[in-house]
Amino acid sequence: MVRAAFLSGACIPNVSTQTLLQTTIFSLPLDLQNRAIDLNREIRELTLGLKEQSRALWHRPLDAPKIREAVNRLNQKDAFEAWIESLPFPLASILSRYQATSNIEHKTVHLLNFFEAASQFFGTLMTSAFHSDSQFFEEYKRDWFETNADKKGHSLKRSTFGQWVIRCHRLAKTTRKILLDAP
Repeated sequence: MVRAAFLSGACIPNVSTQTLLQTTIFSLPLDLQNRAIDLNREIRELTLGLKEQSRALWHRPLDAPKIREAVNRLNQKDAFEAWIESLPFPLASILSRYQATSNIEHKTVHLLNFFEAASQFFGTLMTSAFHSDSQFFEEYKRDWFETNADKKGHSLKRSTFGQWVIRCHRLAKTTRKILLDAP
């Protein structure tokens, strides 16, 4: 656009060296230019995809339900990335590390870390929700946090992945019971 503003000549537009030397040209930082180029590429790809689906629709209108699904997929980010962005930061950061590595062993470790963190997060979330009703919490906390006589202690001080899974199971069972008993 800047170059076009300084063009002269009727038949063959050009910019003289003197005009160019006297011109101040403003440009975005390189990283912003790269982001704009990447975004423009994505927009072009979406546009091409939409045009293709439009042609397919008018070529065979009976395929409208399939074409609707294709259009919906075009209009969304990668489902996994969109899901990661919807998670709380600690969980999202683990999955981002999983996604960033190509080493299978590291991917496995990151997934195990994610599952452990998820069980802790959901267990804490459910516990917090039930804790808002102190009478209810006191009534059920033994069911959630204590173990049967035939098993080891179930301490919150030193938790393991398995203990968090058991807690989540117990808390979810109570939640299901409440939901089933609700009018």
